[in-house]
Amino acid sequence: MYGQSHFRWVTEDVLSIATRYTRGRLEFSTPAHLSNLDVQLLSLLGHADQIRLAMAAPLREVRGAYGRRWGSALKLINMTELDARVITWSAIGTTPDQVTNSDAGRALRGIPLPNR
Repeated sequence: MYGQSHFRWVTEDVLSIATRYTRGRLEFSTPAHLSNLDVQLLSLLGHADQIRLAMAAPLREVRGAYGRRWGSALKLINMTELDARVITWSAIGTTPDQVTNSDAGRALRGIPLPNR
C-alpha cells in the first residue's frame, strides 16, 4: 500500500493481457483454433512466469528482514509460504532482462522502489 491506495488488477487489465496473445480474438469456433490456442497459451504462461520471477527479489528481501516470521508478511499480500519459496527458488540464476515486465512496471509505477 502506498498513499492510502492499493493497486488491484481489474477485469479489463486481465482481458487486455489475454487478448494480446489471441490477437484480439474472443471466439474460437473451429478445430483449427485449438492449435492456435495452444501456442498462445504457452506464450501467456511465459508472460505469467516473467511476472512471478519479478517478485523473487522483493520476496528474498522480505525473507531476509523477517527471517522465520516472514509468513506474517506474506499474509499481507495473500501469498502462501510455499508459493513464495517456489518463486524464489525458480528465479535462481535469472538475469534482469528475464524479470523485466511492462505490466508489472505499470502496476508498480509511482510506488517507492518500483520493479524495473
